[in-house]
Amino acid sequence: MAEAVLDASALIAFLRGEPGADQVAAVLTRSCISAVNLAETHSKMVEHGKALAAINHRVVVKVPITRAGVAAVRRLRSLDIVTTFTALYASHQAVTAAVVGAEYAAPYLGRITDSGRDGYAEIIAMQTILNRLDSPTRLLVASIRSADDIGRLAQAGLDTYTFSAAVAAELFSDRQTLEATAVFEAAATLTS
Repeated sequence: MAEAVLDASALIAFLRGEPGADQVAAVLTRSCISAVNLAETHSKMVEHGKALAAINHRVVVKVPITRAGVAAVRRLRSLDIVTTFTALYASHQAVTAAVVGAEYAAPYLGRITDSGRDGYAEIIAMQTILNRLDSPTRLLVASIRSADDIGRLAQAGLDTYTFSAAVAAELFSDRQTLEATAVFEAAATLTS
């Protein structure tokens, strides 16, 4: 598996030199790219998925976790095409992703929370299910809204995320760290 899965917002930040571009550059050659499969029927999903995968072996085809999506992922996996089930909102969907054999499954933390449910608990339950099934499927947590979200999820053992350039910049902007760094740098200039 790739070290990182990059989405369109990460690539745009890299190409435009926006905040987070340096983090994308650091993993770009060891990453794969997530590509959305916009189709409604099984046959169209397979057709689009094959076309996306033909672009480059590092393209990961995203398919919604619907009845048609499950059939499409089964077919795409039989062709050795790397897939992500997207739009997971309930823990039982992790079972489906594992049984079908998708490499990734993407629950949406922020959107689950926005719906009035405990997004952290739902996603941690998904990870627990995958662990207990001894599944190689990895959760690719999306709709991350802050660096603190990543910290809470990492504490529970989740290690694969997709997030905006703004959240990437947050990972390196802790106020106390920045203040301490300024003090260290000032001390270093005094002693040199």
